[in-house]
Amino acid sequence: MPSATQTNLFSEESFEKGPSGQSSPSSSRPFTPEGKLRAEAETLAVLPSSVGFEPSEVRELNRRITRTELLPQREDLAKKRAALFEKRLDGTLTKSEQAVLRYVEWQLDRIEDAVIGEQLDVLSAIADTNQVFSERVGAWLEEIKDKMMLSRPKQKKRLKR
Repeated sequence: MPSATQTNLFSEESFEKGPSGQSSPSSSRPFTPEGKLRAEAETLAVLPSSVGFEPSEVRELNRRITRTELLPQREDLAKKRAALFEKRLDGTLTKSEQAVLRYVEWQLDRIEDAVIGEQLDVLSAIADTNQVFSERVGAWLEEIKDKMMLSRPKQKKRLKR
């Protein structure tokens, strides 16, 4: 079994061979869990528990693999989804085809994330920053309002006649 020091998980070779050193399925075949991702999962399983990954690193690795493996199949997957969706609307979709439809939709979602995910991450960071800014400005305005109320001289109420 390879150790964490013997296996470079981010090298091109690690995408082509599983932990046993055997080549994974050809990239011309549809990308399936039995393919390269499974080999990567097996490789990750042999790492000592002290080795950790940052979520951003895992996201980037997943996006890179998806761009390499699934992006070229985007049109075929879209056609397959359309055909299965038509069967679903006709009411002739079998249970196994329903599972295939979910899997194809998942693959298309991964492709979309690989294509626009980085931009969405940037937009999310901007939204988070705006939220923090809004909360700070709101707190600052409340503080100013409180100080203004304290610094006002108290006025006597005038009686109306």
